[in-house]
Amino acid sequence: MAIVLGVVLLVGGVALLVWAAQQASRAGEMASAETVTAARLTELCQEARAKDHGRAFRQRVELKGVLNADEPLTARQSGKVCGAYVSTVKCRYEEISQRRNERGITERHTSLEEEVVSEHREEARCHVVDGTGRIEVDLAGAEMDMTVVVDEFKRDEQSVATSLASTAGDLITGDHHRRKRLGYQHSESILPLGRAVYVLGEACDEGGRLRVCKGGPGRFLVSLKSEEDLTDQARSNFELARGFGVLFVLGGLVLLALGVS
Repeated sequence: MAIVLGVVLLVGGVALLVWAAQQASRAGEMASAETVTAARLTELCQEARAKDHGRAFRQRVELKGVLNADEPLTARQSGKVCGAYVSTVKCRYEEISQRRNERGITERHTSLEEEVVSEHREEARCHVVDGTGRIEVDLAGAEMDMTVVVDEFKRDEQSVATSLASTAGDLITGDHHRRKRLGYQHSESILPLGRAVYVLGEACDEGGRLRVCKGGPGRFLVSLKSEEDLTDQARSNFELARGFGVLFVLGGLVLLALGVS
């Protein structure tokens, strides 16, 4: 028993230490990226192109400003105006099965399952506006801090009534498996416009359009939280995960040593 528990603690501790390293990397990535205004980023792009004879400009940057869009989107379910949205509908089922155990007694088992019926994600061509101008932000592939605007379960009353009417028949005929549709889970999240945002990504001007987008191995983040809040959160997660990770690893090694001896 000590060996099993030791292995569990050791694996859990290693997983926490890996996650702690990821949090430290996130904090370091935000600290190392240059914070630029729209005007300064435009200057950097022009200087780089003049120096490198027209070669595409690429640089990791941070932007801070207000998110807007010339052609905003309307979210499918809520109808709210936004820069991006993710809309999902899932069908929720109740899986019912019955089988005889070794004593000949019929056992009935029930579990809940979900199945995606539809999922739609769409991003508008947005831009961040500050006091010096505006820069386009290509949201494709971004890790977005979105706001939940729809989270509703709609029960399928007709399916429930039909299922209840047939329950007795299921037990008499000895059916071993039945699926009952309970209803649909509707959810939707949006990236609101007119809000202050923090953007971490790669500035590039491929195709003649200066923008911040996803590029290279680094994160592409669009958040409604400030850089300070995100950094504090990453550092707090790092400290917590590292502390528990070390304790779990040490506890696991002690239990393994006791189990082997």
